[in-house]
Amino acid sequence: DEKKMQAIAYKAAALDISKMKKLPAYIVTYTDSQAGGTSKINAKIIKDASGSNYVHLNGKVVMKGYLGFAGLSFVLSMNPKNNPVDIRDFKSIAFDVRGNGETYYLLFISSLVKDYNFHFISFKTSKEWQTIKIPFSDIKQNPYYGKQIPLDLKTIKAINFSAAFKAYDIDVDVKNIHLVK
Repeated sequence: DEKKMQAIAYKAAALDISKMKKLPAYIVTYTDSQAGGTSKINAKIIKDASGSNYVHLNGKVVMKGYLGFAGLSFVLSMNPKNNPVDIRDFKSIAFDVRGNGETYYLLFISSLVKDYNFHFISFKTSKEWQTIKIPFSDIKQNPYYGKQIPLDLKTIKAINFSAAFKAYDIDVDVKNIHLVK
């Protein structure tokens, strides 16, 4: 039973892409295709001129009725059982991002949310790298959809970077993802 799944300790390596040559099995792309959508996304690790790694996401969000999303999911347990991870020792998440000027979304995937109304926040990209720091207290559910559940930091299964809610081209780079105490 999922409710009995014990949260495991968070390891910073789950979000650390700095030494990766390719995306490991616990970092996966997803789209609306499982629900009949046709959005597309590709993700790859790229090393910049300074030797730093970043994840490049490209693709397209295609709206089909209410459907239209694609993204990259960091499974925090780093294992196929996808146990929830306890991140209560942290207060915020920070990352560097650049992109095509579009709005993207950061989602916290909780084992308590059963109706896909995950806690999220939007952020806007620009052509230049910028550091974004988001306090966990700013990450909220959509108030107009689904069951409202408080964000429980000991039930987080994944952190997702997503493109959604309108048709647009996905072109975004992310690096230096880390939780902050």
